[in-house]
Amino acid sequence: MKKKIDERNLTSEAIDLLRFPLAVLVVFVHAYGSAGNYMVDYNNFSSTSLYALITIIFSHVISHIAVPTFFTISGYLFYKKLEQWNWTIWKQKMRNRWHTLVVPYFLWCFLFMIWIPIQKLAGVVVKGKPIDGFIEYIHNIPWLHGFWDSSVWGGTTINWLGEYAAHNTGPMLVPFWFLRDLMVVVLLTPIIYWLLKKLGGYFVAMMALFYISGIWPDIHGLRSTSLFFFSFGAWFSLQGKDICQTLFTHRWKFYIPFLILLPIITYMDEKQTYGGKSVFIIFGVLSYFCFSFYLVKQGMRKSRTLVGSCFIVYAFHNFILAKAGSLFTKLIGDSNGFQLIAVYICKVALVIGICILLSECINRYLPRLKRYLTGGR
Repeated sequence: MKKKIDERNLTSEAIDLLRFPLAVLVVFVHAYGSAGNYMVDYNNFSSTSLYALITIIFSHVISHIAVPTFFTISGYLFYKKLEQWNWTIWKQKMRNRWHTLVVPYFLWCFLFMIWIPIQKLAGVVVKGKPIDGFIEYIHNIPWLHGFWDSSVWGGTTINWLGEYAAHNTGPMLVPFWFLRDLMVVVLLTPIIYWLLKKLGGYFVAMMALFYISGIWPDIHGLRSTSLFFFSFGAWFSLQGKDICQTLFTHRWKFYIPFLILLPIITYMDEKQTYGGKSVFIIFGVLSYFCFSFYLVKQGMRKSRTLVGSCFIVYAFHNFILAKAGSLFTKLIGDSNGFQLIAVYICKVALVIGICILLSECINRYLPRLKRYLTGGR
């Protein structure tokens, strides 16, 4: 029997329904691992080509829509019901974000920075390994940059000026680049509010152009991705528009380009310059909102357990993903594509299951700790 819900709360329900699948997609992003060693040979399609194709679709294409969607949700919710600028309200929002963003960010980054040394020390104690590796690792930990920009990737894609686009950076706990950039964008919300009020959709369009073209300065902590999608979500709130209901009326205008671009972007993986994939991600974000809203209208409802675990899935998966991959490689093997596919699916499933279990244990036995680890989510 379908659970009835107030029409005004459909969008809230749709956003909550999105959270866990988006967190799972983030896990898929980082599950790519050794898949990069395999290429899709369309002329001589084999089991390893199938493996490469599956990992590209799930880890390089549809999963890259997850974080932009999270940014859009954050911008929409930040300005929701904010009819006029009020510094008192802004200060209150900053205090809330201190607990929901800043504390969890630095706590999880610190935990990850000591996670590997703990494992190395365990190897010394349990397996009798030389302590030199532990000491060397401790000595080389980038303690300052490890909290902000010690991880570097990308920088090989050509932007519309014919130059290499700015590379991407993140803390040692790589997935937390999203929280890092979100903290920066939140600090800029007074400026974003003023620009959206003065320029409206023109500001969003300008940011979209920066995002699609890849023309953006190398600022560690402020990408065009975060600023564009956060501002896009914020625009709906400041216009007094319900983001899901508004987008849903145009859903086929988003679904069709998304479905057309999906095989093209998959085929062109790592070959395209800026433009194609960025446009695909925009249509993907719009489609995700519409499809989630459709599911809610059809009667689907969120699982409190899954929604409650999504932050732990996002934060903790990188701690254990590599170990899960090694475990299933030993159990299943990696001599052919079908075994590689099984390892890929099993490690993601195990990690997500462990994260859900960990979340439930924290909720039940360590409720006070939850506030610090998840920001009370």
